[in-house]
This record gives sequence, C-alpha cells and structure tokens, in this order.
Amino acid sequence: MNKSIFFKIIIIFSFFSFSNCIITDFVFSIGHNLNSPIDIPRTAIPTFTNPLKEVIDHSPANVYNITLSKFYLNNIVSLSTNNQFGALTHYNNLKDLFIKMNNITKVNLNQAYIHINTIGKFSTLNQITIIQTREYWLNAQSNFDNLQNTITSLIVSIEQTKNNLLVNSPNANIYNVVLNNYEISINGLKSLNTTFQNIKTGFDFIISPLGVVLQLNKDYYLNNLNEQTYTLNLNTRMKELLENFNNFYLQSFLLSRLI
Repeated sequence: MNKSIFFKIIIIFSFFSFSNCIITDFVFSIGHNLNSPIDIPRTAIPTFTNPLKEVIDHSPANVYNITLSKFYLNNIVSLSTNNQFGALTHYNNLKDLFIKMNNITKVNLNQAYIHINTIGKFSTLNQITIIQTREYWLNAQSNFDNLQNTITSLIVSIEQTKNNLLVNSPNANIYNVVLNNYEISINGLKSLNTTFQNIKTGFDFIISPLGVVLQLNKDYYLNNLNEQTYTLNLNTRMKELLENFNNFYLQSFLLSRLI
C-alpha cells in the first residue's frame, strides 16, 4: 500500500475516533471563570429566559426592618441606665447573631463562585468532587437551620419582654417609644426569619441538580451516555445551578452587610 494513502487513512480514522470524544467545559457568559461572588449574577442572568423577571431581592421594607432591628434595640438600652426595659441581653444576642450571619454568609458566597467554576469544568468533573460539593451545601443548609432556630428563640424572648413591660412606666411617652422600638425590632427579626427560610428552601434547588450531575457523571463513566448527551445534560443542569446560586446570592448578600 502506498505510504501516503496509509497515513491519510490513519489521520481520517483518528479524526472520527477522537473528535467526538472531547467534552468541552461550560462557557460562562462573562468569558472567563468567576473571580468573586459579584460575578454570580453577571454570569447567571444571561441564562434566564426573561432576565428582567428573574431577579429576586429584598423589598425596601424588609431591608429597613432587618438593618435597623439592632439599632432600635440599642435605642431601648440607651433610654435607661439600669437596663430597666430588659433590652441589653436581646441587643447583645442580636449583635452576636449578626456576626455569625456575616461570617457564615461570606464563606458561603465565596464557596458558591468557587463551586460554580468547579462544576463548570465538565472535562475534569469526577464523582468525588460532585459529592464533596453537594455535601458542602447540605451542611450549609443545616448551619442556616441552626441560625434560624436562634432567630426564632430571640423573637419569642423579645416578645415576652415587650409584653411584660409595665404600662406607662416610667411615663407614657417613654413607654410608647420603648414599645414602638421593640415592635420594629421584632418585625425586623421576622423579616430576617423569612429570609432564612427562603435561603434554606433555595438550598434544595442547589442540592437537587448536584444530585442529577452526580448521576450523569456515573452514567457517563459506565458508558451509559455518549459525550454529546452527557455534555448537553450537564449544560442544562449548569444553567439551573447558576439561576439558583444567583437566588442565593441575592437573598443572602444583605446578611453579609449587617455589621
């Protein structure tokens, strides 16, 4: 056989054998991997069907209530020199809660963009990486559940203190100010409680697609999926993850700005 013809056959065979075996990584809309949590919405929004309707954020009233809940408790403390209105312990507990929220939220936001980059590398994706990522968000959900229990307990405690105030003591004006300040703080904590519930529910929509990605990866390496089907399904799950990580970013960003 002519050598040139032989090598042409080898080249053609190699092309058909290997060209379809390449799994490409997810292409982020910003043109590169995410570098910080701020990149999450920039990357996610272009994947939405209707970007203008896919934004979830806090209402101005919620931002006001959550942000100023600590301020109004501190205001009650300042109205007496001997903790007459019982707000000092509540204020300190809320301050500690805000610090914990700030720390946990910042860690989770940083892990979010790192995990997006990791899952988006389809060509090197493996089961250990997916399992570790999924377990991280299961643990994050548990941590938020513990914080939400703290919020619930704090609401109950503050309401008890408010209800036990002596009417018109030391006078009607101060009593009404204290009562109003307590009510604003309680409303803020109830808004915060709702935010935590939304975040916890949102974690389900991160954990579930990661479970699907894990199964896809197993099926692919068991030769139950070809490269094209595998990549196509990963792209679908990646878009779903981006949308849900963006919801987490929008819901939790405020929590990292309260101290």
